[in-house]
Amino acid sequence: QETILERAPDRDFRDPFLWKEGDTWHMIIGAALETGGGLEYLVLEPGEKGARWQRQRRFAEASYRVMDPGSEIWEMPVFERLSDRASILVVNPIGGKVSKYGEPATRAIYWTGEWSGGVFKPFFREPKLLDLVPGHLAPTVGRAADGTLRAIGIVDERRSPPSQERAGWANAFGLPRIWSLLPDGQTLGQAPAPELSALRGPLRVERSAQRIASEPVTLASGLHAYELRVELDGARGPIAIDVLASGDGREFTRLLFDPAQGRVTVDKTKSTLSADGEGPQLLHGDYATAAFGPMRTLRVIVDGSVIEVFVNDAAAYAVRSYPTLAASTLVRLAAPGNQALTASVQLWPLRRAPG
Repeated sequence: QETILERAPDRDFRDPFLWKEGDTWHMIIGAALETGGGLEYLVLEPGEKGARWQRQRRFAEASYRVMDPGSEIWEMPVFERLSDRASILVVNPIGGKVSKYGEPATRAIYWTGEWSGGVFKPFFREPKLLDLVPGHLAPTVGRAADGTLRAIGIVDERRSPPSQERAGWANAFGLPRIWSLLPDGQTLGQAPAPELSALRGPLRVERSAQRIASEPVTLASGLHAYELRVELDGARGPIAIDVLASGDGREFTRLLFDPAQGRVTVDKTKSTLSADGEGPQLLHGDYATAAFGPMRTLRVIVDGSVIEVFVNDAAAYAVRSYPTLAASTLVRLAAPGNQALTASVQLWPLRRAPG
């Protein structure tokens, strides 16, 4: 049986997300409300002429006017249970004050909260950022066989539209992630899905006490897909990981981690010799040490133009980079500050997935 949902009174709506509780189906739809981005919430209710989707007065206890960062519409909403007490709402605001190349940037945001009596009650009003820096958005989710929550999103293009057209393609899916609720009971943790370890080839680099100083140390070259794991030995000074780097220093993408300041930076000022615009060249993000723990385990997974980073298997981000030189395949470590440090380092080439 078909049901036609009228857009009015919304200016626009799209991207339904459905879930079932007992015998009842629920649906939220990203919407452009009169006040900006928000949601429509409907429940499939029985009737004499068959079940019909009925609009509900509200989905969230908080006002969308308060929750929205100034967008025109919310896209690709996701609503899932993280624990017996906590659920998560993820949305992707676009338009209005939100810009792909500005601030606030186009990216996924979320709230955790309690789902009770058909109303979502957020634990906090101001949304948390799904990723530490912009570049990954619109995750879709599902349950693995063990019941854990998995998500896969888009690592989108920040190149100019003409450069995308010349390339003949745009956007890519990122790696599957496992989502979980962190010990503070409010923050989402993201880690690479454990099945990804099956992509590892023979261990290329294994150093238990690698000294890292201001002079960069090269770990590997010639690889286009690999996983790097760096286990910091209580370091407080910053560490820089250069990927997609050329030996002559003309091209590299720098991933900077500053444990003392609780800050991460993606420096793309020398990522390419191409004249094509790639959006902002410096991306900064705050790292919530209280929620994610002191920076200790850094996992960097590179596959072609996609760079995905996980800190402590809790915080994450993903970006794109497009070097032009064939030799831009070096992986380097350095300590930009005055404090040298030691770390355990492992690096695996990645092979194609079976099939």
